[in-house]
Amino acid sequence: MLLNYVAGIRTATDGAPPPTFTDLQMQSSLHVFEPLCCDDVIKLVCSAPAKQSSLDPTPTWLLKDCVDLLAPYITHLFNVLLSSGCVPDLFKVAITPLLKKLGTDVKAVANYRPVSNVPVLSKTLERAVSQQMESYLGTYGLLPQHKSDYRKGHSTETALVKVCFDLTGMMDFG
Repeated sequence: MLLNYVAGIRTATDGAPPPTFTDLQMQSSLHVFEPLCCDDVIKLVCSAPAKQSSLDPTPTWLLKDCVDLLAPYITHLFNVLLSSGCVPDLFKVAITPLLKKLGTDVKAVANYRPVSNVPVLSKTLERAVSQQMESYLGTYGLLPQHKSDYRKGHSTETALVKVCFDLTGMMDFG
């Protein structure tokens, strides 16, 4: 049944012209990031997972405990980084190769998996940028309606429910 559905889509779209895109005329565009305030930084730090990177100079639990004292400094740092568009090299160090299984050949590259291990402040800055971008894209309807990955309230489960709903709907009419 699914193969017939896919074959039907392929037949219906065979020879279709490529999609066209129109320029969006928006009153506002994302040229710069909004400055963060201390409350934003406190919320971001407090919502961060407790785990930490070996690159962190301070344990995450200590950062969370002292966030009220450190927030003005972190806020200033983040605002400078957001306005300049420059990120420190230390924030960019991330990939560490880890051996998949003990006892395997350590000289074979295929026996390793990459692990992203960035400092907690780097992750916090990423979340600040992500929140602003998601807000902007959502406000102007720039995200595809059925895009499910990396969106609040969307998951592979909701994507599968949509596909199943569409398939059962097609079976009712076909």
